Amino acid sequence: MVCILLFTGVKAQTVPPSLDKRVRVPMKEVSITTLGDMITTQTGFILSFNAQKVIAQKQLQLRQPSYSMHQLLTMIREATGSDYTIYQDHVIFRRSNNKNVATRTATSSQPIKHVTEQRPTGAKWQPIGAGKQMHIPVTNAPPGTITATPEAGITTDFLPNATAATLINTIAGSNKTISNSPSYSLSIAPVRLTIPTIKPAAPMSLRPTSPAKRQKQPYIYEKPGLFKPFAQSGFAADEALYANVQAKAGVTLVYGIVSWGTNFSVSGFRYGAGISYPLNNRWLIELEATTGKLFKETTIHTVSDTGATRPVVYVNSQLQRVSLLVQRRISPHLSVHAGPVFNRLKSTYQLTTWPLSLATLRAVATTPEKDYITINPPYTLHRSPPEETADISTWIGFQIGISYRL
Repeated sequence: MVCILLFTGVKAQTVPPSLDKRVRVPMKEVSITTLGDMITTQTGFILSFNAQKVIAQKQLQLRQPSYSMHQLLTMIREATGSDYTIYQDHVIFRRSNNKNVATRTATSSQPIKHVTEQRPTGAKWQPIGAGKQMHIPVTNAPPGTITATPEAGITTDFLPNATAATLINTIAGSNKTISNSPSYSLSIAPVRLTIPTIKPAAPMSLRPTSPAKRQKQPYIYEKPGLFKPFAQSGFAADEALYANVQAKAGVTLVYGIVSWGTNFSVSGFRYGAGISYPLNNRWLIELEATTGKLFKETTIHTVSDTGATRPVVYVNSQLQRVSLLVQRRISPHLSVHAGPVFNRLKSTYQLTTWPLSLATLRAVATTPEKDYITINPPYTLHRSPPEETADISTWIGFQIGISYRL
């Protein structure tokens, strides 16, 4: 007779101590692949996905700044309906083959009834071999009973009525028993069952996917805190000083500035301070103020020049600048900035050892003014009268630059 044994097991998954590591994540919606890259960077665990079975691009909403490894793996498993296996430093995700684990687990709590084999005295029984056929002719019978006639060489079991009904329900896939439907009888045609020879298949080895082979995801920029320390160096250019090398250090809210600039005829150091405020993960607005001195020495021609000796003009200038810049990050460490710059230039002139005004210098010198002044702005918003000793000019320029931030 035919014996059917049902076994249901529930496998518990333990969490190794290493899964208690905390992973810092942005509090927003990210893809599973991006989350895997952050886990690999911070914990050393490598998450591997099968792209044909697990939707690695599925988005997860993260509502906390950090999670443990166990929490993140549980979130990925619930979001994708997959299972994972930990092999050394690899966490391998694959689609679960059992979609009704919860249903079957609940059903498995029922006690399993085993049918024992009853053999008549004096009968000779032989086991069913691979490839043999079994014929079970069934005749009309009252509901819930099955009458089977064994053939020679076939082992059969005698089942009670309740077990026979369960067997028919298992084959038919119904959750109703025949004993609950007394209004009709069931007739089953002779069924020929063939037991084929099953060859064990070789186990498939799962090859972990390297993170480098997965699709590269864009870097997730974090919004800097107002009191996060930083150090930055960069290069900038504007209409007054064509080349500026500058360094900044401090916290995001307030920092110090040291710079050296030149327009290839005069150069000098500047120092100052700045404040900044992050608008979002990539954009930063900066307000900076610097001051510095410039010095230039030029030999000029005068109206009484005899050609033997030429007087020397010494120009001392102080350049004060206020900049409003907008900075955008283009990589984890690189950023570009641009914005308007307000300039105030104060210059004094000295011919050999005598100080003089710009008007006097213009009267005695035949050399063009642009050759001996420190900075020649493209235009001026205001310029003091040339008769005054101090020559003050103001204008608004524009600066662009690139910086490397640590």
